[in-house]
Amino acid sequence: MKFSAIIPAYNVDQYLPTCLDSLLCQDVDMEIIIINDGSSDKTANIAEQYKKENKNIIVIHQIHSGAAVARNRGVEIAKGQYIVFVDSDDWIVKGVLNKLYIIAEENQADMAMGNMFFYYPDESESYRYPISSQLKNRIFKGSQCFISLMEKHSYYPMAVNYVYRHEWIKKKPSLYSWYYS
Repeated sequence: MKFSAIIPAYNVDQYLPTCLDSLLCQDVDMEIIIINDGSSDKTANIAEQYKKENKNIIVIHQIHSGAAVARNRGVEIAKGQYIVFVDSDDWIVKGVLNKLYIIAEENQADMAMGNMFFYYPDESESYRYPISSQLKNRIFKGSQCFISLMEKHSYYPMAVNYVYRHEWIKKKPSLYSWYYS
């Protein structure tokens, strides 16, 4: 399996179907792990309904503990070669995960990054942290990646927008806790 998509979900019944539909239309083999983080709305019901209709969806219910704990729980059970964290109010454009998978595999990268659009209630959109053209389609090693992203104001200070090699995360416990806590 190429991907494990981990979705922390807390009171997001109005957004979760769009998020899940965007993952289900990806052209890549993946499991979708929804961590219902103690929701009091219809989130749990929506997650269970999608699970009934899709054999690649796993639903875990836990008391409300926050997104970091939910992500960690998802990592513990993930089976995919790569992990992608998706916020439950986000969606992924069709084909993006396969493209990131190909790039990561061709370059033996532990992490690959894509662009992120922000859509607002007034239907406007923007890049909050656009990737500098000087950084696109480049391979960086270790700390040079972080330094280059910071210098070009292209660092996304969040777990989403990257794909991570699962084995790499497991070998980096300090990185793992930094990204997810």
